[in-house]
Amino acid sequence: MTPVQDDNPLRAGMRIERTAEPCAIVIFGATGDLTRRKLIPALFRLYQQRLIPAEFTIIGVALHTHSDEEFRAIMRDAVLEFGDKDLFDEPAWNSFAAALYYLDG
Repeated sequence: MTPVQDDNPLRAGMRIERTAEPCAIVIFGATGDLTRRKLIPALFRLYQQRLIPAEFTIIGVALHTHSDEEFRAIMRDAVLEFGDKDLFDEPAWNSFAAALYYLDG
């Protein structure tokens, strides 16, 4: 048993760890304070813990005009500012950021 299974009594008797289905997450107001302070740092941490499926996409929608690369840079800065700096891993961020896209709307 994995430690997660030992910690959760509802998983008693389960032999296989369930994996999440591929998904897309759309964040409206993607350049706003909530996204920068809470959402992206939390989603990155979940990604590091392998609690988000490998096949995922995050689509940020906001009024400002940005390219995908500009949006990724803004979100990287947000993770460094508001996330746990000690747990920041550049290769993991690059992999996570490859799934970040931006649409102005």
